[in-house]
Amino acid sequence: MSQNSFFSDFIGPFPDVLWEPDFLTPDEHRDLYAYCLNELSWKIAHMTFGGNPVAVPRELAWFGDVPYAYSGLKHAAAPMPPPLDALRQKIEAYLVSQNIDRKLNSVLLHHYRSGAHSIGMHSDDEEQLHTQPVIASVSLGDPRTFVFQHKGLGIRHANLLPGGSLLVMKGTCQDEWRHGIPKEQLGPSDRINLTFRFTHEGPAGM
Repeated sequence: MSQNSFFSDFIGPFPDVLWEPDFLTPDEHRDLYAYCLNELSWKIAHMTFGGNPVAVPRELAWFGDVPYAYSGLKHAAAPMPPPLDALRQKIEAYLVSQNIDRKLNSVLLHHYRSGAHSIGMHSDDEEQLHTQPVIASVSLGDPRTFVFQHKGLGIRHANLLPGGSLLVMKGTCQDEWRHGIPKEQLGPSDRINLTFRFTHEGPAGM
């Protein structure tokens, strides 16, 4: 598999990624999507802009060995449910097959209930992730457009992330690129995204 097979325009440079469009079987995809949709407790988080609280345009959930804080949001440590832990182990085995020895101890979930739900362009570069983190992103449900933008050159790559796919961002990806899910004019749409990573212990009292 060529990592560049994810990109639709084939004009470099490219982010350092691995791409498996059929990482989950149809049955795995169906069961995991139903579990996340119906069994997890989703929350609406708020960020502060200009002194005013603004709702994040998607629902969130977090499971991990340590608390996690970013962009003014804080998530308490919480044990990973068995279905998500099984997915974590499947991803770790895949990483080993790609000669990547990286453990994953946490997962951040985003629930996009419509095309109006989105996430702005950003890099996963919080101190708790340390340098050159491995971020393994699994998509469930309906496809959504995923955008990469080079920080220096402004080059953009966009493609659909279908349900059941795995996109692994690694190496210099977070150093050189931003990524996001833009708002779109869609019909009925529901997508859940799980991003597994290794999260280090933050400052005491966070």
